[in-house]
Amino acid sequence: MAVSTSFRSDAWGQLGKVYHIHGWETEAAQCYRRAADIQPTEFRWLYYLGMIAYKINPKEAADVLARAIRLNPEYAPAHIYCAYALRRLGRLEGAKCHLERAKGFDPQNPFAELWLGELALTAKQFEAARDHLQRALALNPEQSEAYAAIAQVALVLGDVEAANRYAQAARNPTQYTEMRDPLWWEVIKAGVTARWVAERGRRYLWEGDFEHAATELEVIISDKQKNPEVWLNYGIALLFTERYNEAIVALGNVLAALRHSDNQPKNPEEVADLSAQSYYHLGLAYERTERFEKAIAAYQKVIQLQPDFANTYNALGLAYWKGGID
Repeated sequence: MAVSTSFRSDAWGQLGKVYHIHGWETEAAQCYRRAADIQPTEFRWLYYLGMIAYKINPKEAADVLARAIRLNPEYAPAHIYCAYALRRLGRLEGAKCHLERAKGFDPQNPFAELWLGELALTAKQFEAARDHLQRALALNPEQSEAYAAIAQVALVLGDVEAANRYAQAARNPTQYTEMRDPLWWEVIKAGVTARWVAERGRRYLWEGDFEHAATELEVIISDKQKNPEVWLNYGIALLFTERYNEAIVALGNVLAALRHSDNQPKNPEEVADLSAQSYYHLGLAYERTERFEKAIAAYQKVIQLQPDFANTYNALGLAYWKGGID
């Protein structure tokens, strides 16, 4: 029996995803090329090949992504990666065109605004650069690259105070807001290591799919699991699937993990946030099992750790009221 073209290309593409997510990019690129050769009108394989190549081989990436965009002109991330490749090749007008198209298809894409701002800065269009970079920071408030660029713009425009403020912010580590990219999510699903299981659990949690989040995270939960963030995400997933007693155990393990300095994040603010999140969700679990005094104690711990954790005050008031406690 002959094997269909679609089946053969999918087989190579799926193998490419496994290599891709685990960092074997040369092997992944070879698989995507084979898949694209077999099925040249399939957008996915060209897009994935462009994703891998855009930094290390911008010429190939620009060519491959141009082919992909002809097949699916409205997929914003393809325009972003193509713009990056063209910028590396010095084709700045082409890069700008793709960034504008990406922005049109996905106005919440922070990289379109960031890179449009950087291109405007290169062209000495300082007011346009400022506007793009301000929008980039509104979408991604902790992106150091945007602060560094807008600091230069502010200095040129004579706003020394703002330039110094932006320069100070640029020294902080970048926190990226990912662009919406469903095809990258398909690659993440191919990951088999604990890192990617945890990432899938986190993403399901963010989407509100608590059943899938709990199922994913169960795979890496054991007595040897020392990552407090994994325990927190697992506890929240259990809480919102009404597995309250299991949630209480998991959330308690967040606090136990944080007590061991080897497991703590280096940033004290992150430690406080993980602790506060754990106590807050413990409070919810206790409240829903009518253990109101324990819920109140947990909410009070949140307020001690983070007085501006607004949801806690409402939850605390409800716990007093439901428990009939003065």
